[in-house]
Amino acid sequence: MNRLFRPAILLMAWTCIPLARAPSVSAQEMGESVSLEEALSLFGRNSPELQLARSRLRGTLGEIRQGRALPNPQLAVTHESLGDYSESYLNLTQPVDFLWESRSRGGRAEALGLQARARFLADSARLALEVRQAYLEAWRATEARRAYRQAEGLMAQLLASAEARFAEGDIAGYDLRRLRLEHRQFERRSATVELDLEEAEQRLGVLLLATDDRRRVSAREMGGGEMTADVPSDPVAQALTHRPEIQAAEALAEARSNETTLSRASVLRGTSLTGGLKRQSDGSDGLFMGLAIPLPI
Repeated sequence: MNRLFRPAILLMAWTCIPLARAPSVSAQEMGESVSLEEALSLFGRNSPELQLARSRLRGTLGEIRQGRALPNPQLAVTHESLGDYSESYLNLTQPVDFLWESRSRGGRAEALGLQARARFLADSARLALEVRQAYLEAWRATEARRAYRQAEGLMAQLLASAEARFAEGDIAGYDLRRLRLEHRQFERRSATVELDLEEAEQRLGVLLLATDDRRRVSAREMGGGEMTADVPSDPVAQALTHRPEIQAAEALAEARSNETTLSRASVLRGTSLTGGLKRQSDGSDGLFMGLAIPLPI
């Protein structure tokens, strides 16, 4: 009885091999391989999403700087002709709203700048996490493929041994047919693992190379500490302190508070100083000044 079921027991043991580590294959089988650090570096250079996030940040910061700039003066030239008499004006008008709104404007601009930077950090962290997940999946699929290849060779040897023993009459035909069936099923699982590896490496290649030719990039064998991180004693407190999404929300709340203050201080928005030169056709000319104040009725 023991001689009859020994091949089946060995087969059941070897079907657990994918859970164990196996020797590495050649670099030619791996194709293009990168470490996790190289993967993140490639992603930082080639990712369209990251480039879009950088452009969005630069555009927002440029708008903020423009919003903090002093209002530009306006130059106007007018000429009135009344028959034999005419008047010409050269006007220079300078808005002066910034005199009482500069503090609120500056606070709003600073808060919006913090929000834009925090949002960029949040986008960068999310994209980096996608790269890490894709890298880990490609590495896991590579390890599974290695283990299956090793197990497939051993199972072929086991089947050959069982066929020899069947020829000698040591095992029944039913046991041999069952071993052959298990070997076919293992081959199908091995083919599925190959497809999973191809898909994982193509996804990693799309993220790192930003091309549409589905190039495969394999994950190099990782060290023990590449994917590990120290777990904080109070993760909730750390999240409230360091999460960029929370910092972006706090900065937005600060910007809204400054906008409220700005709206209250903008009752006289539109105040301007005007100065210029007036010349008349009768030879009289001179300087003039003016003040324009909106009436908040």
